[in-house]
Amino acid sequence: TWSPVSDKGVPFRWTSISSTGINNQQGLLKTSTSDTLGPARLDYLRGDPADEQRDGGTFRNRSHILGDIVDSNPLYIAAPHGLYPDASYQAFKKAQAGRMPVLYVGANDGMLHALDASASPSVGGRELFSFIPNGVFDHLKSLADPSYNSGHRFYVDGSPSAADVQFSDGTWHTELVGGLDNGGDSIYALDITDPATMVTESGVASKVLWEFTDGDMGRSYSRPQIARVKKGSGTEFVVVFGSGYNNSSQKPFLYFVDAETGTLVKKIDLCQGQPSAVCDLTQPNGLSSPAVVSVDGTGLVSRVYVGDLQGNLWKVDVSSGSSSTWTASPIFKAEDAGGTPQPITTVPTVSLHPLYPAKSGFLVYFGTGQFLGAPDITTTSKQTFYGVWDNNWPSPVTRADLVQQTITTGTSATSLKVRFLSANPLDWSKDKGWYADLPDQGERSITDSRLEQGRVIFTTYVPSVGKCSGGGTSWLMVLDFANGSALKLPEI
Repeated sequence: TWSPVSDKGVPFRWTSISSTGINNQQGLLKTSTSDTLGPARLDYLRGDPADEQRDGGTFRNRSHILGDIVDSNPLYIAAPHGLYPDASYQAFKKAQAGRMPVLYVGANDGMLHALDASASPSVGGRELFSFIPNGVFDHLKSLADPSYNSGHRFYVDGSPSAADVQFSDGTWHTELVGGLDNGGDSIYALDITDPATMVTESGVASKVLWEFTDGDMGRSYSRPQIARVKKGSGTEFVVVFGSGYNNSSQKPFLYFVDAETGTLVKKIDLCQGQPSAVCDLTQPNGLSSPAVVSVDGTGLVSRVYVGDLQGNLWKVDVSSGSSSTWTASPIFKAEDAGGTPQPITTVPTVSLHPLYPAKSGFLVYFGTGQFLGAPDITTTSKQTFYGVWDNNWPSPVTRADLVQQTITTGTSATSLKVRFLSANPLDWSKDKGWYADLPDQGERSITDSRLEQGRVIFTTYVPSVGKCSGGGTSWLMVLDFANGSALKLPEI
């Protein structure tokens, strides 16, 4: 785990975690000052079943030691595959080409789990280690409470990300970063360069790099991304993430922190100086997950795209070597035909213009809609999928600048329920992209889209509203990235 007192990784042992000050981890594992079960509760969280009720103890009976995995997408890491041209990085890639493959995933037992992903049946699937962020300590003791099953909580529910970074001493490392989604308000970082050395408590503790939080951060739904940016005449690696949702100010902030140390490099209040048409400060807002873009394909990031809950698509220019001159601007406002803002909760997908190099700039693809809490189940507002052309326009793109494609539903010759899309042409001399409204009531786009061989691929979701029904219905959509219409040939 991370000790907020010593500012370093420590074994998750009673004698190692902090016991003083505002971040008293021992105190957070007790139900009261007179509670003597703190050490036993910690052992329970480590997986020891001796004090479960069925064995004569007082702690909750568990059906599995591994907690439930809900929103955290598993991350597979094996050999490095970055695009950096540095000779030192190429040597790093060669040295790590045979690295042990590992699967990393967050769970609601309060832990990020690292599982051996080797194909060998004798070792594949074994747990190498777990990491408990300090950001979930407030509610760890609830996991041992026998009444916990009547009120599930989220803990390490965010999806981890990873990339190769160069530290200040010139050495290269593979770094994993992650948030907690609804489990807390922090971002953590681990050095996972050599997982073979991370099979002991001391080995893992030495690879915990930092944990970051801030007073303007809300629930850390914003999935952090690692970016190499200019710094003076050289470069530096930063971790980029949004303030998430439900922060105290209800305003969107974008953070850049040093990838090696976790120190703050830049914090941008995106709504500062913006008119109420862009940022309505009387309504809650929050910042979602960013997309970092390398314009020249070398891995050097010069811009960041990110959406917020009021439908703003932001572009942040980080091309300058000085973070003091980085600028943010809204480039599009997602609104339905009646002018109601549409929340953006997914990571934008970015491509060069379909007619590049004849046309410069980027197309930014994203869907709208949210599914963050119980009130969202019955939401029926119209949501949309967009492809917006960013070409450094003097003013933000509007819905009127885009060509509409329509989606209709029908039945195939084999009685399969299918969808059809219009093929309205785009005139790139005046049009600035396209959009398609999602036709079903309550339909929304809440998972990240992908771009594959000229195809934008995304799913949509309509939740079930009945109290006795679960799940919902989904569509898998595959559109032509250039105009949002159906592909000219069937998928094979």
